Amino acid sequence: MNTRPLTPSEESNLQVVRGTAGDFALLFVTATGLTKAILDATLPLRTLLKDKGVHDFLSQGQGPENKILVDGVMLEDGKASTIKVSLYRPETKQGDPRLWPYSFGDYASPDDVFGVFVEAGRIHFLNLTRSSVSQDLKAGGGTIAAIFFSELGSVVSSVSVELLGLLREIANRGPLRAACSGDTAIGRSIETALGIGMNARKTPDYKGIEMKSYRSTKPENGLMTLFSKTPDWKRSILKRSADYLPRFGYERNGRRQLYCSVHATKVNSQGLRLNLNVTASDLEEFHQAKPPRS
Repeated sequence: MNTRPLTPSEESNLQVVRGTAGDFALLFVTATGLTKAILDATLPLRTLLKDKGVHDFLSQGQGPENKILVDGVMLEDGKASTIKVSLYRPETKQGDPRLWPYSFGDYASPDDVFGVFVEAGRIHFLNLTRSSVSQDLKAGGGTIAAIFFSELGSVVSSVSVELLGLLREIANRGPLRAACSGDTAIGRSIETALGIGMNARKTPDYKGIEMKSYRSTKPENGLMTLFSKTPDWKRSILKRSADYLPRFGYERNGRRQLYCSVHATKVNSQGLRLNLNVTASDLEEFHQAKPPRS
């Protein structure tokens, strides 16, 4: 995947997308892609389309006969254009997923970066390089893009207020009858009271909001798991979790151990640190060796 660091302007525009639309993917435009009318459907983009119920490339056959067209919106500062987006897997190159927004060359130049998100079942494209939506919003401007994201942000805020009201109403009813047994009964009972059916999806619980519930007896400093991810061992220097112990562990009470928290804001005692790579949509872990003593 061709990537590059975002400029301050692009990052500011991306913050608008992230703060209102939520889930997104980045699309880096190359001269080759524009010339050949071919764009790679990267893993973050494929995941976005699948999670939002737009398209699942894994279930799509190869070849032109299996190509599909979906609705899209090209969002510019001054207008929003309805377009068609082609999603397909070629017969060559193991059927690597591709996409092509119609008339894309009218909206993009080589090295541009687009923020891609899904709203109302349609794929939306915002050229982060060309847009000034972040500045327009700060200035209270009335451009099409500024109005769009203002209204989208209002919807997000209204959902939060709606959920808070429902939770207060449930709390006023008094104790809930447990919907099941075990530790999962807490969250399951609240979801049942909210009318949320049980499902195996990884998407947020209530209209884009993820809820976490736990027993009041949980230790005050206990940890809550908001999400978990499996490392991409193919891209890692280490190839399995067991490799961490001999490399970064320490000797204590006669055995090798490794118990530590890893933060994004500082390097821990074992030299480990997290980094959020917004450009590649990756959460990365690094090791920073201690400087030699002089």
